[in-house]
Amino acid sequence: MSRRLAVGLIVLLSAPAAFAGPREDCENLRGDAALRACDVAIKQNARDAKSYINRGVEYQVKGDMDRAIADYSKAIEINPKEAQAYTNRGIAYAAKGNTDRAIADYTKAIEIDPKYARAYSKRGDAYSDKKDYARAIGEYTKAIEINPKDAQAYNSRAGSPPAPRATRTAPSPTTPRRSRSIRSMRGPTKAEAMRTTTRKITTAPSPTSPRPSKSTREMQAPTTSAPMLTRNQELRAMRLPTTRGF
Repeated sequence: MSRRLAVGLIVLLSAPAAFAGPREDCENLRGDAALRACDVAIKQNARDAKSYINRGVEYQVKGDMDRAIADYSKAIEINPKEAQAYTNRGIAYAAKGNTDRAIADYTKAIEIDPKYARAYSKRGDAYSDKKDYARAIGEYTKAIEINPKDAQAYNSRAGSPPAPRATRTAPSPTTPRRSRSIRSMRGPTKAEAMRTTTRKITTAPSPTSPRPSKSTREMQAPTTSAPMLTRNQELRAMRLPTTRGF
């Protein structure tokens, strides 16, 4: 082999991109250059599903969701088993605010390829947009099980709010719930107060005992109405609000 031929082979092997065709450029280039290459590749082979997908990606990057969806749909028409086309189209639908159609596409992609972690992760995003956080967390968890190195799935799962707890019914305003300590602090019942008063009335003082002074009578057991009034005042002062945040 001549030296010139050997050098030519080395250049050919070290720079394959220089000799790549439109289909390879459609896949590897970015921006307008990629779009031009994809157009040529599709003209050369109108049944090339991959070139439609790659051109759809470029339209999507530019924000042209309608053209992106059209290209993904064409790829699906050519190859109905193309899970990536369904997932990318779902992302485009989600960007247009059509969450239900996005979920349908992600679900179809998962039916085609149950190990497609990205489809689970994007379906989790869609459920999160619908505020169905329990399902969203389940989707992110499945994506992580398939691909433990999916950092985006971990971040999305960590950012999902927890499922709301059941709402507790607040106590009725007319019947406040009292704590045990309040019940133990209550005064004598009406019957107890009546018995105390009766004993004091029926028991006459000894003839030799001096008549109690006014200050002594005020220190005796309270009447029936006194403890009830104090108890109501205490309950009003210690009553919990009728609505609470849980």
